[in-house]
Amino acid sequence: MEGLAPVSSALACSEAIAGAIAGAVQRGEVHSVFSAAANLLFPLEFVLSLNAQDGPALPNGIRLRAARGAFPFCALRPGMPVLLGAGRLYIEDLHWSVDLQSCPCWRTQLRRPPHLEPMLLVRNRERLRRLLLAPGLLRVRQEESHPLLAAMNAALRGEHCLPEEPKTLAELLAGRGPGLTPSGDDLLVGWLAAGWWLRGAEPGFLTTCAQLLEAAGPRTHLLSRTWLSWAARGCFALPLLQLLESLAEEHEERLLAQAQAVLALGASSGYDLLCGLVLGLTSPSLLPWPESGGAG
Repeated sequence: MEGLAPVSSALACSEAIAGAIAGAVQRGEVHSVFSAAANLLFPLEFVLSLNAQDGPALPNGIRLRAARGAFPFCALRPGMPVLLGAGRLYIEDLHWSVDLQSCPCWRTQLRRPPHLEPMLLVRNRERLRRLLLAPGLLRVRQEESHPLLAAMNAALRGEHCLPEEPKTLAELLAGRGPGLTPSGDDLLVGWLAAGWWLRGAEPGFLTTCAQLLEAAGPRTHLLSRTWLSWAARGCFALPLLQLLESLAEEHEERLLAQAQAVLALGASSGYDLLCGLVLGLTSPSLLPWPESGGAG
């Protein structure tokens, strides 16, 4: 597949895309390029994310031994043909190949404990809620003219509630806001993360995931549909995964450190993800126990 192309190696990749990497060769193209990332599109809307060495560990991602602004990001262009499979990634126009056969993988699936302690979960949820409502953090979001900030703050303060029905929730939020991933879509990913932590792969929650994805998909763009699709399958960026798992621990310092790692994702995506998570953790439709029972 690579011919005489120079071969590079990757730092690591997501365990969720290992099958596509090792499987039959498939043809795609470069979808979009940024200074530290590129998205590659393959059939059936399978999107592979190439990231710089300090980039986020995404559920569909590969971390390259490459700095921001360096090759290959400076050379990639939308529309360039790409081949993926048999343990290799090959960018034809650049005559460049990435050897992925022995690439280490990061986790994308939750390690959810068999039993959730309601009081501990409530305490950790409230710690995250206070963080999101901290004046300094709110001021930053206000300066950015965050499109959903007022509604999110009102929901975090309990002044109004998000819809409980997944279709209605998706219709309200999907595609809302500017950016590579609109704020409303990031909120939905956080909400789904809460559901996977609270309910796991229960049949009823899997139906909720499918309904939300069906309603949200037509209302947003390809990249957001990709993140929502992974979230509906219980696969998340590593910082969000680690934050979810710290909800089961009585360790405030570690919890808040993991929350800061989530807040660092994107321009405002991290804040929106965290808001969606906290609001999901308060959602009666997701809680496996009555809220009064968990809090009392």
